[in-house]
Amino acid sequence: MGSVHVSVGLSNPSEPGRAEEVRVLVDTGATLSVLPSGLLDNLGIRRTASGDFAASGASSPGTPERSI
Repeated sequence: MGSVHVSVGLSNPSEPGRAEEVRVLVDTGATLSVLPSGLLDNLGIRRTASGDFAASGASSPGTPERSI
């Protein structure tokens, strides 16, 4: 079974001139999308919350906290 990637355009609704096209992995079972913090910084998108996430089948203990 292979991975599916697509190119998507992302922009900041508050600043429509700030936009980037990126290639992302499609996860049809995901509830949230995860993007690199540097990309969000470049677009001027601020974080509003944080949460704990863990990869399915992760072998290392603990869960990294990510801003959302």
